[in-house]
Amino acid sequence: MPMLQKLEGQFVIITTFTKNYIKSKIQALSKCKLLNDLFVISCIIRAALDTRSFVIIPNGLIDEMMKMIESTECATFGHSPFIFANNMISVCTEYFIKNKLNLNMAETVESVSEKFHRFLIEGPTSWFEPVQPSFKSAQASLNENSLILHKRLSGMIESSPKILVKDPGALNQLFREEEFKKIQDYIRHCPDIATKITCKRNFSAIITNGTAVLGFGNIGSLAGLPVMEGKSCLFKQLGGVDLVPICILETKPEKVREIVERIHPIYNAINLEDIKAPECFEIEKPLEEKLDIPIFHDDQHGTAIVVVAAVLNSLKLLKKKAEEVKVVVNGGGAAGLSITQLLLKIGIKDLIICDTTGAIFKGRKVNMNKNKDELAEITNPKLVAGPLIEVIKGANFFIGVSAGKILNKEMVQSMAHQPVIFALANPVPEILPHEAKEGGAFIVATGRSDFKNQVNNSLAFPGLFRALLDVRARYVTLEMKMAAAEAIANLVKGDALTTDHIISNALDAKVPIAVSKAVAQVAIKQKVAREMIDPDFVEENTRQYLVGGNLMSNNSCAECKWN
Repeated sequence: MPMLQKLEGQFVIITTFTKNYIKSKIQALSKCKLLNDLFVISCIIRAALDTRSFVIIPNGLIDEMMKMIESTECATFGHSPFIFANNMISVCTEYFIKNKLNLNMAETVESVSEKFHRFLIEGPTSWFEPVQPSFKSAQASLNENSLILHKRLSGMIESSPKILVKDPGALNQLFREEEFKKIQDYIRHCPDIATKITCKRNFSAIITNGTAVLGFGNIGSLAGLPVMEGKSCLFKQLGGVDLVPICILETKPEKVREIVERIHPIYNAINLEDIKAPECFEIEKPLEEKLDIPIFHDDQHGTAIVVVAAVLNSLKLLKKKAEEVKVVVNGGGAAGLSITQLLLKIGIKDLIICDTTGAIFKGRKVNMNKNKDELAEITNPKLVAGPLIEVIKGANFFIGVSAGKILNKEMVQSMAHQPVIFALANPVPEILPHEAKEGGAFIVATGRSDFKNQVNNSLAFPGLFRALLDVRARYVTLEMKMAAAEAIANLVKGDALTTDHIISNALDAKVPIAVSKAVAQVAIKQKVAREMIDPDFVEENTRQYLVGGNLMSNNSCAECKWN
């Protein structure tokens, strides 16, 4: 218990012993035969959440609840289980407060009961904080409004059932353990069927340890949760993907890998997020080799996909071929490596990667590691050395995935005619757009939404993951990433392609539709997919998710006999 207090967390631990104790007590009741253990447990959890209690559920609490049940007219449960639940929640709340297990000292039995009563009438919004009379969005800053909104809604995501339970009969049909047996037998006989008859079909996880949160650095896993929530919203709204945030209190790569391995069975894909280099490589690559689902580090590959899409369209405006230009990438970390692999794939020959020490080249002795050695092997064939200020001279492209304010207009002036600047550091770019333009930049892109040409990885991951889930891909290939980049680039063409519009808006619904189809086609062609479905189906499925529908079919499992 001291450990729980130290972490300031909220813990409700229900052991198998506790569950069996609840069952035995229910069986001993002389009435309320419709009652089951999961109903009781849900009431305990509701009270614990509202009072922010941390507890391993004691038998004493169960005994108190059973006394209440024995003294209640159980016809109430048959007619209105939710009113009955309100009484049980009140008993739990009183127990938590009386035994000082609650962290939210402001809550009382009456206030918790009132919240649940409002829920019966208003639904989930009953838990939202009311807008304060003094709140005026027009007078508050963007940051202030964001904080107010997060506080009022208690975050940005929630789970919701696909079936609404309205009466005890439905409750028992869905949640009594004997009703699970047939489903469990199906899954035990053929584990693959879990993808068709459970939430696994559309579930992915976004996993972080908070060591490299965009714009903030190593702030820890819990502080990184708002970013995970935001990504979950984009996955759902733009790709229909149910993404579960998982924040891990662990920084050692081998330990993170072990955790992911243990929890991965319920997910069809995993997105690694905000994990610093080089640990991200030590986590991603072994997991890719060991697990049979896609492991995708978005900070690497999502960024690379969108950067290369923007490069392809910039080359069209420059009227140059890939092999004719010199590209300097500043940043030898996770994104730099993945961007490099895709740039080489489209035909870039003269490519130099810089870090804080300067150009990375084969044979460099200072500030190197395994991943920089890999970069040195495939880039900078002329073994150019020196700091960024020297290396950038004569370059056609500067791609920054590093730190803010490391580029100035004099450096831009030293580049080739009509230089292209991708200043993607966030929230402060390597150079502000107006300064780059003053230096003669032909095209300027950043990672920010308040400037033109936002290069944002949200253009890639919703459609990519939609395809991965629909075809049930085993992993993500370089060709699949390339297909996503080309699909994004091809959406901006003709007169729409200008120096101020080289890439679609991050919320353009056409993007995930195009990306999902393109990725599915390649996955099927490369035999990475488990389900060889028509890519047109994936395209239509993505479109339906975007308008709030779902056309996903339950195709039969060839090895499973079930109806």
